[in-house]
Amino acid sequence: KKMLKKYLFTCFVFAILGLTLFCRAGSPERDADRESHFSAEAYIQNVYHYLDFGKEAMLSYQAFRDGLYGYLTLQEAGKLSADALLTICDFSLSSNLKRLWVIDLLHQKICFHTLVAHGMRSGEEFALSFSNRASSHQSSLGFYVTGEIYQGTHGPSLKLIGLDSSFNDKASERSIVMHGASYVSEAFASSNHYLGRSHGCPAVPDDIAPSLISYIQGGQCLFIYYPLAAYESQSMWLTKPILQLADWVSHRNVGTKLNPADH
Repeated sequence: KKMLKKYLFTCFVFAILGLTLFCRAGSPERDADRESHFSAEAYIQNVYHYLDFGKEAMLSYQAFRDGLYGYLTLQEAGKLSADALLTICDFSLSSNLKRLWVIDLLHQKICFHTLVAHGMRSGEEFALSFSNRASSHQSSLGFYVTGEIYQGTHGPSLKLIGLDSSFNDKASERSIVMHGASYVSEAFASSNHYLGRSHGCPAVPDDIAPSLISYIQGGQCLFIYYPLAAYESQSMWLTKPILQLADWVSHRNVGTKLNPADH
């Protein structure tokens, strides 16, 4: 029996070693994808640490990481205009906080940091659920490209084109746009304990809406973030490898002022 146990244990050990070596082995293409992924991660950390978020709350690294990673895959796919701005709405945060950032990656600076509302059926103070369905009155996660400005019920409004299949590609059909709203203000949040909510649009304060909307119109990137595992595993913009990072960085001189090794 002792010999049998010893034999079985030896077989088990060799089986585990074999499986480990098999998992580590990969095709040159897989190795190249893995190297590209690590380079992109180092680059994204580089840009994040260089940006000056000022005295107010910083954008979380995970929200920034996903936003910039998707931005880069969108650039490679030709979905964004040259040197596009990146706007990130972090819907994991309380609506009472300023949770929208407009980032100029070319000049490595924060251009706007302000309040933004989520859909009324996504939650009260916090957004907890999301939908791509018409009349759901919920926010939709994912990447958008900004379109043209038009005069709507709330004044100047910015068309948004959803680029994430099944998550936000019904945005145009649902009339999901960025617009100003009186219920998006610190005074409203203070009186009601949470910010006012929209029908699914990322609404912003009335006083800043015209300048913000004008600034990010026409082919810029908007990303609505929430740490939802289903989205992060299914969005093609977060799962595609980044293949042309070196070319993108060299043409724009973005994120090169620091060495990833310094962090």
